[in-house]
Amino acid sequence: MSEDTMDARVRQAWDDSFDRQVLRDLLSGLNVHPDDVITLLRYAPLALTHLTWRNTVLEDWHADGRIHDPDMFRTNADTTLIFQQTLWSAFGEQIGSGDLASLDDLTDEEDGEAFEAALYDACADGFRADRRLPNGMTLSELAQGELNVLQEHASTQIGALAAKAGELGVDVVLMFLALRGRLACDRWWGSPKWPAIVDKFIALLRDPTDGWWHVGHRQFPQRGRRTQRTWTISATCSCRGRTSSATRRRISVSTTPSGSFRSTGRRWPAPNGRLSVVPSLTACRLPVG
Repeated sequence: MSEDTMDARVRQAWDDSFDRQVLRDLLSGLNVHPDDVITLLRYAPLALTHLTWRNTVLEDWHADGRIHDPDMFRTNADTTLIFQQTLWSAFGEQIGSGDLASLDDLTDEEDGEAFEAALYDACADGFRADRRLPNGMTLSELAQGELNVLQEHASTQIGALAAKAGELGVDVVLMFLALRGRLACDRWWGSPKWPAIVDKFIALLRDPTDGWWHVGHRQFPQRGRRTQRTWTISATCSCRGRTSSATRRRISVSTTPSGSFRSTGRRWPAPNGRLSVVPSLTACRLPVG
């Protein structure tokens, strides 16, 4: 098969991925209503992180030992948050006012411009050289001279998605992203399933008789035995509207093996007026034997 033929097939497969009716049917089959804008906007940031950040040269850096599993988890969550914030900044006010109740409301040119601006704003913020990652290093330090590879990939992905939104409509691209997020990242931080994952995690820490602890070399931490391991859970407020005075709060709760808890938090602006808490795990290490 010639290179030109292969390129043509790849382009055709890409184009076929944006069939409006197929996307609606697939989402419905996964119990995601295609007109549930709020749920789509929960899954879309996951897909954007998956496309532009996670499945990239970052995996090579991970394999080289530049970044390890816990910090990969944290940077994935942090990147998801960047995309989440820009998308909610773009559409949160419309959702809060009721002007954006279903995908049928995403039809005018301003919506397309807002969507494109949100994607490029997130790309600029998330892939800049001096971005400080959760583990303290900058993105440039992590990249070690290869940052342009990651930036070019992200820019290409964002550009292709923006072009599709201009060609077919924001609604189609949002469904495409939601489908990818649901299929590839439904257990990631920020997904609609995340609260249940956090609840299960907390339940395990409270119940040494749970069967999970009796598989392999897992061992429930004993009371009184000090350890440097900590479990950090964050509660992030997601938004359904926008006011200039609203804030978002992240609450970190850590537990030692003795079972004591402590909480800290930091606040940052949130593009919303009505806040609903969505638990989110920023760093998690379950004890092993």
